Amino acid sequence: MINPERKHPGIALPVISGDGEFALPIAGRRAPTGPIRTVALIRPATVLPEMTYTTVVGAPSLALAYLSAVVRQTGRSVVAIDAFGEAPDAFTPIGDRGLCVNGLDIDDLVARIPGDVDLIGVSCMFSNEWPYHRRVINAIARRFPDTPIVLGGEHVSADPDYCFSCCPDILACVIGEGEDTLVDLIAALESGRDLTDVPGLALRIDDGGVHRTTKRSRRRALSGLPWPDWDGMPIENYLSRGIGHGVARVRSLPLLASRGCPFQCAFCSSPQMWGTRWDIRDVEDVVAEMKSLVATYRVNSFSFYDLTAIIRKDWILAFANRLIEERLNVTWNLPSG
Repeated sequence: MINPERKHPGIALPVISGDGEFALPIAGRRAPTGPIRTVALIRPATVLPEMTYTTVVGAPSLALAYLSAVVRQTGRSVVAIDAFGEAPDAFTPIGDRGLCVNGLDIDDLVARIPGDVDLIGVSCMFSNEWPYHRRVINAIARRFPDTPIVLGGEHVSADPDYCFSCCPDILACVIGEGEDTLVDLIAALESGRDLTDVPGLALRIDDGGVHRTTKRSRRRALSGLPWPDWDGMPIENYLSRGIGHGVARVRSLPLLASRGCPFQCAFCSSPQMWGTRWDIRDVEDVVAEMKSLVATYRVNSFSFYDLTAIIRKDWILAFANRLIEERLNVTWNLPSG
C-alpha cells in the first residue's frame, strides 16, 4: 500500500492526502506496443517560491540535448519540449502554497506532445520540484494511457522506488547516465527483449516492488558521444534574454568537457550517486563544438557544467591555448571544484 505521508529522505515534501492537487492516482502499468518511431523528451517547468528574487532562474537543459542527439542518431524522430524555455516569462501560482510554476503549465505542456508519440521521456532533476513534476507525469499518463513513459535525472536516480509509488503508470526509471540506456531501452522495446536484460534501469515487478537491473558502467569515450542537439529547443528564448548560469547576461550555452569527480567530499552526493571516476573529452572535440555553436547560434559565452574540470593542468593549458589560436572572442566560466 502506498503511504501518502512518505517523504523523500532529507527533503521536506508536502503531505499528500485526499483528492487535492497533490493526490496520488490509482492506475495500472502501461505496456509498450509496436515500433518506436517518435520519442518525446520533456523537461517540466521550474518551481519557484512566489516571493523570491534570483539572477539565475534556469538554463538550457544539457541533459535533454544529449538525449535528443543520441536518439536522433538512431534515425528516430525526436520532439523535445522544454517547458521552462518555451515560456520563461510565464508564472503560474500553485494553489495557496506560496509557490509558482515558471514556464508552460501542465495543460500547455501536454498539448505539445504529438498524438502519434511512441515513447515519452521526462527529466526530473531536483527533489524540491518533484511534488509538481509528478503532477506533470500523471497528467501525461492520463492523456497517453497506452504510451510507455520513462523517467530519468538526478532525483529519479536517487530514489526510483519513491517515483514508482507516486507515478504508478511509468514503465521504467533510468539510473545514472541516460544516453546509452535510453538507446538500449528503445531497441529492447522494439524487439520484445526482456527489459530486465537492459542495464541501468529500475522496473516495477508484478508484486508491486521495484527491480533494479544490472548497473550500467559509465561511458568512458566521451568524445564518441554526438554533440548536444539544440535544434528542436527554444534556444533563442534563452539567448535573447541572456538566461543561463554564467555571471554575465549574454548569449550563453552550457558545455560539458568532463564527467565525474575523483574526490569524496563529505558534503557532496557525487561519490554516492556517480562514483569517483573522472573522464574528459579531447581538447579538439570541445573547441570544435564551441566553434559550431558560435557559428550557428551567435553564442559569445559558455558555461561549463563540469563537476571538476581542472583535474589535469595540461588539459586546461592546451584548451586555453587552442581558444587563443582560434580567436573565438568568447568568454567562458567553469566551476572551481
